[in-house]
Amino acid sequence: MKVTLCQYNVSNDWDKNYNHLAKEFKKHKRTDLLIAPEMCLTGFSFSKIVESANYNIAHVENIKGLCELYHTAFYGSFLIKKKEKYYNRAYFINSEGEIEKHYDKLHLIKGFNEHKYLYPGKKNKVIYYKNLKIGLLVCYDLRFAEQFRAMAKEECDLYLLCAQWPKTRINDMLLLARARALENQAFVALCNATGKAGKFEMGGSSVIIDCYGKIQTNLDSKITTITTEIDFYLVQKFRDDFPVLYDYSRS
Repeated sequence: MKVTLCQYNVSNDWDKNYNHLAKEFKKHKRTDLLIAPEMCLTGFSFSKIVESANYNIAHVENIKGLCELYHTAFYGSFLIKKKEKYYNRAYFINSEGEIEKHYDKLHLIKGFNEHKYLYPGKKNKVIYYKNLKIGLLVCYDLRFAEQFRAMAKEECDLYLLCAQWPKTRINDMLLLARARALENQAFVALCNATGKAGKFEMGGSSVIIDCYGKIQTNLDSKITTITTEIDFYLVQKFRDDFPVLYDYSRS
């Protein structure tokens, strides 16, 4: 599977964010999966929460069209309103432009005031796509090993995270991502934002980590993209050679 990390600054210019993403779809039309940062179109725009939610719901439809046009799956999160409640909702959209599943972020981070405006999700989400089991997560979830372990019982091959992780804690992000990959014998693909987000500086350093906890692809703090071919044969080989995941998930 070819996975593209689309790392960019989620600015206050919402159209600029969408147009950047649309250009990346066209540029990487041969990729299987394109991953964007957390809140990839409007950021944490709580001062314009109604406008943000309306913008996102309309442009999710546009992204579905891009997925169908370029035969590329997509993963990223948005500020979404449902039944008078707001969520940090991630969508996995398949290469036919259909939403396979959505995931509402379970762990809301107080540093971004998410808990004041948003409702947390209620359950983990795992999808089965192209013969892979894929766990869906968002940013701060990375710090909660028990969430990964719960999904490990379904023997996930790949965990996806979209993020806005601050530069000051980027070493934490990389350490935790490597640990989650190794302890669950699965790949981790994490796309972080870069540049300013309000008073915070995002750290970039988007990363793909293999099931041995080794970094396959690691970006710097620039606005950039990279595509990596993931060989999921490594996952089954590691689990067969050293079946720690089965010892955990079947106990």
